[in-house]
Amino acid sequence: MLDAIMVFCYFMAMMTTVGIGTPVMGELASSLLGIENSFALKIGIIIIFCLFFTLSTSKTIAKGMGRISDFNVWLAIAFFIFVLIVGDTSFILNNIVMAIGTNIREFVRMSFNSDAIAQTGFVQNWTIFYWAWYVALTFMCGLWIARTSYGRTFREITVANCIWAVLACWVTFGILGNYGMGQELFHGQNFSGVISEVGNNGVTLLVLQTMPLPKLCIFVFMILIFFNLATSATANGTALSMYTSKGLKADEEPDSWYKTFWCVLFMIIPVGILLLEHSVEGLNVLSTIQSLITISSLPVLVALVVLFWSFGKVLRKDISDGTIRQYVDKSKENKWGND
Repeated sequence: MLDAIMVFCYFMAMMTTVGIGTPVMGELASSLLGIENSFALKIGIIIIFCLFFTLSTSKTIAKGMGRISDFNVWLAIAFFIFVLIVGDTSFILNNIVMAIGTNIREFVRMSFNSDAIAQTGFVQNWTIFYWAWYVALTFMCGLWIARTSYGRTFREITVANCIWAVLACWVTFGILGNYGMGQELFHGQNFSGVISEVGNNGVTLLVLQTMPLPKLCIFVFMILIFFNLATSATANGTALSMYTSKGLKADEEPDSWYKTFWCVLFMIIPVGILLLEHSVEGLNVLSTIQSLITISSLPVLVALVVLFWSFGKVLRKDISDGTIRQYVDKSKENKWGND
């Protein structure tokens, strides 16, 4: 029962990732191709995703996934540097530093802020949603990280996921967010005024159109989104396949058809959501997705508490009976107890 709940919660989180990314891709693609951002275009994007995921399950294509991920990282770094240079560089850097300071100073207050008096809805719709999204992804992401981290130390894994991943998130929000803010403050743009008309995806396009070489910037940003979603969904499809496979050994891979099944399922649900959006007038799909992910994260949060407790219990046992000393360097054995 617990396994089924965990799979459902994680599936909802991954569906949210694809469901939010697809409309952005549709907005950017319609601008590049000069066509309407129609329902058919969004379905076409999902089909391309599905085809890419299916091909990535083969061993031949899978070998190139690491190179694609590396390429995407370097492309993102180059794009962020470009945006930093062409934007209001001084304002972007100063506001990033100020935001970090504000976050440190206000961390406790913001962590417990439920917006009970003002009731703007921002905390529920974004802050809590963002945290819930991360919580729902945590369990399977941990499984994937453990599977791909053989030979690495706890320190290396912790630094990569708790420092570098957070830093990448800060850089993304800091540079791109402050670029748009600078355009509105100093260059006469009115993104906040038109967001109710064109939506979040439309504002994303408007921000990119203010950059030099706008077509190229839109294309690069679309590539970044596509490969980020593609590699993430492929990895998560593999993690789900491992978690739901019976009798799978540590050095074995799940069947390709099983990974394909999960990847295709990632696509079917967003198609259903788009059908609802297309059929039901006035339906706020984003709000629906946010509510689903918030609810689905609650069982994961409980499971994580139990998991942390179990991890501490097993670790203490391994230390006390000396088992852990079999897996550490000889020079560090003294840190884990004596014979």
